[in-house]
Amino acid sequence: MRPAAGAAGFSGLVPWILIVALAGSAAFAALAYVAGQDGNWDFYNYHYYNPYAYLNDRFWFDIQPAQRQSNITPFPDLPFYWLTEKFGVVTASLAYAVVQSWQLPAIFLIAVLVFAALGVRRRTALIAALPLAVIATFSPLNLQLAGTTTGDSLTATFVMWALAVFLLAQSRHGSDRPTPTSIALLAVAGALAGIAVGLKLTNGPYAVALAACVLAVGHVPGGRIRALSLFGLAGLAGFLLAYGYWGWFLYDEFQNPLFPTFNHVFHSEFMKPVQLNDETFKATTLARTVFYPFFYNAYTGAINYQQFLDLRIPLLYGGSVFAALALLFSGGARARLRAGPIVPSLLVFAVVSYLVWIYLFSITRYLLVLEVLTPVALVAICGFAIGRKWPTIALSALALVPLVLSSAQHAQRGNAFGYRTPWADTVFEIEFPDLAIDGSMVLVTGGQAMAFLIPFLPEDTRFVRIDSNLNYVGYESIEARYDNRMGARLRNEIAAHDGDFFVMFGPGEERYVGPDLAYFGIVHDAESCQAIRSKGPELIICRAYRAPSS
Repeated sequence: MRPAAGAAGFSGLVPWILIVALAGSAAFAALAYVAGQDGNWDFYNYHYYNPYAYLNDRFWFDIQPAQRQSNITPFPDLPFYWLTEKFGVVTASLAYAVVQSWQLPAIFLIAVLVFAALGVRRRTALIAALPLAVIATFSPLNLQLAGTTTGDSLTATFVMWALAVFLLAQSRHGSDRPTPTSIALLAVAGALAGIAVGLKLTNGPYAVALAACVLAVGHVPGGRIRALSLFGLAGLAGFLLAYGYWGWFLYDEFQNPLFPTFNHVFHSEFMKPVQLNDETFKATTLARTVFYPFFYNAYTGAINYQQFLDLRIPLLYGGSVFAALALLFSGGARARLRAGPIVPSLLVFAVVSYLVWIYLFSITRYLLVLEVLTPVALVAICGFAIGRKWPTIALSALALVPLVLSSAQHAQRGNAFGYRTPWADTVFEIEFPDLAIDGSMVLVTGGQAMAFLIPFLPEDTRFVRIDSNLNYVGYESIEARYDNRMGARLRNEIAAHDGDFFVMFGPGEERYVGPDLAYFGIVHDAESCQAIRSKGPELIICRAYRAPSS
């Protein structure tokens, strides 16, 4: 193959990037509209409530109504809430779909840089990068999340642009003294990565992977250590911009800026000093850990634990093994890999982010960035491992065909777009019973999502969750669950309330009501229970009273 082409003509790419961005925006908006209104559990639990609570100073007026997710930063959801209140849920959803679609021009730029690194002519690289970027971006996960409040696709846009800008910085860095452009690009990449982590902490593996690229691959302005310092400082600035205020707020309230996660490190007295991780999808044996991508499609879902077929990560895993064998046995492959930084950085990014992800999470939708990046990575692997034009094209096409077929098969399924509901003018179409709850305290028990109701109910009604996914972690009894400062806060607030009481729970959760209320000296009137109907989960509300003194 010819020597790698540089990125000196980046200004000529700008019109292409803008056209791709506009086309992608229209396509994603159309997908989101066809898919329907967001209906995922997190939307009902906290995505709509948290920004409302932040804007109306309800963090302690209500107490943890969205369970432990009440403590997640509201800022990624603020635009959605504001747009919905002003212009309706359709406008808000389409706006989020447009931001999600900006992954497409980032992937297009990455693909152009990869083709340039493989020695492909500029015009050919531009033409080939277009379908490759489309195949990459319209992945099963992105189909499920288009236009939704689930932050994985939204924040993936920042991660993808961080990677694109980082690779551009490497391509602009010559062997001489660092240029202001390459330095600025590296700082922008770090800032974007920091913002992505600040908006959604589960993007941490990608920031670690980019830092690993700086150290392992180099070809960065100022040498590896200086470049890592610049990247790290810019990343810290981006993180503080996106998360600093909320982290300080949580620290001031709970003495843990990441509350309730990492409490085994910060030891907030509001809960037990344990780490909160969803272990549902973690591999339980060494064999499943090593070959996880070939197992996870059988039982892991993107959202609400749906099962779905996605061949991308298994193919990327297999491609990485193929790349390792090529480096081990082919001197030509090693020489081609050393010819420039783009392909090595792409591979380091993929491997490191996957390893950190499988150690921390093993939750499929947190791997969306790698899912989208897989087609470009496979072409890069084929290019440096084979080194000849037509075999590279043939193997790349062979690798991409299953990805197109899996996305097409996924799109034909009834739940291709995840959990959706028909569009509604009033978002949730709540039918609340004829109960006078003004000035009352509604005690919430069980695990069902209910906080979506709160913005549409009397603002002087308090919603206090006495049972949630925060209480249960690491506790053996009901007394132990409340033997902390959160329990003390609940006891004090309930004891001080001088108005009416109600209790709310989901169908099938009646068994929790009696014991939970009894701990706080409350009983409920089972004969008064009525259903709350909406587009969200069905809920039940009953009158409650202080238990008679014995």
